Amino acid sequence: MLVLPYYLHDYKAFGKITLLGEFLAVSAVVMCITFVFIDLGRPDRVMKHRALPFPGIVLFWDVIVLNGYLLINIVTGWTVLGCERKGVRRRPG
Repeated sequence: MLVLPYYLHDYKAFGKITLLGEFLAVSAVVMCITFVFIDLGRPDRVMKHRALPFPGIVLFWDVIVLNGYLLINIVTGWTVLGCERKGVRRRPG
């Protein structure tokens, strides 16, 4: 069975768990970004990667995708949290 998030199909049983899932995704992406920087080794390599980004390296795209996914999850999580606080019903679509 394909389970889509509450805000896509308006199934009330997933209403409260959506908020937990969004912020759990944020913490998981932060952990993944930390693993990428730990794999670089020394702090000067992190600064070199930031100063001289090269699109031919897979690590460059990995960091771009993880940061984009982090941003999407933060925005979605804060939107869901704001709706919960205000008591606004989230509408699908």
